[in-house]
Amino acid sequence: MKPTEFLGEKEDLASQIGFELRNVAVRVRTARPKATRAAESLVLVENRAALFPITPASGVAILEATAWVAGEFSEYLFTPEQVLSSLIHPSNLALPSRVLSSYLQTIPKIFVRITSHHVWSAAKQSEISTLLANVIIFLDKLSSHPDLDVQERALEFLELFHITAEAISTADPGGDEGPLLLYSAIPRLFSGLDLNPVAADAQRKSSRLLWSE
Repeated sequence: MKPTEFLGEKEDLASQIGFELRNVAVRVRTARPKATRAAESLVLVENRAALFPITPASGVAILEATAWVAGEFSEYLFTPEQVLSSLIHPSNLALPSRVLSSYLQTIPKIFVRITSHHVWSAAKQSEISTLLANVIIFLDKLSSHPDLDVQERALEFLELFHITAEAISTADPGGDEGPLLLYSAIPRLFSGLDLNPVAADAQRKSSRLLWSE
């Protein structure tokens, strides 16, 4: 087998595993917490060196699906703050375009999960402002990415986060409520009908592939 064929097969396998993880999370409601936490462990950047060194043979293709799962079912994440920090880590700039596109769709979902359920205060205003600044820095670096899909998504979300940052900076830190944009408008953009699951026994095959108790 040629080296290029081996690398291609490894990427295909990583994509297939990611697909199965996403398939189980979508179709089996009872498996979502465990599937999401599995996805979380793969996305966290501190696990990258051991699991996905940035090399052609790294199998990082799985991150496309794991990021999607982490965003879609973010209510099951143990550490959403660490997940968001991992998604905007500078090392991600070297990831494949398809993975970056998935990351870009996931970033605002995790941001909403972190920010929309907290009581507004001066401390919270400062915390969210810092978080937004870090997200904007990452998106700005992708706004000139050679892949058009990545570039367009980055620019769209960059504009949204700039508007959000402006709303937060002008909000009254001593007020009873934070900006409507942060606590109502943006969350509505990333919430909707739940994905339809099927009975757990209909997905036993996929579940066995992913984990066993």
